[in-house]
Amino acid sequence: FGVPTRYRTGGSAARISAAHAWLIAERDGEAIGYAILDARGITIVLTSSDVLLLTLGGLAGVALWGAIGVGLGAIIHNQVGAIITLLAWGFVGIPLLWGVYGTLVNALKLFQ
Repeated sequence: FGVPTRYRTGGSAARISAAHAWLIAERDGEAIGYAILDARGITIVLTSSDVLLLTLGGLAGVALWGAIGVGLGAIIHNQVGAIITLLAWGFVGIPLLWGVYGTLVNALKLFQ
């Protein structure tokens, strides 16, 4: 009594929709990129295996960020807080870590 009813949502439909959105974004991104390069007179020297590697790399990136989002959503139950945390990590945390890494590499080169 007083407990809300939970209905099963279409999880598989959401995954299919996300995969479809990724394919559309990948296709459109490549088409727009090719059009811009062609308009500037830059020749494209990518082979079909290069395009396949870029496409599969994009898929792997989307899968990894999806897994990170699911894990973060399990830890942080507030949706806004989870999104802000993920954006802060992407725009502040990762560049900060790469900056520290680059500084350490340069410092180690000085002492060798």
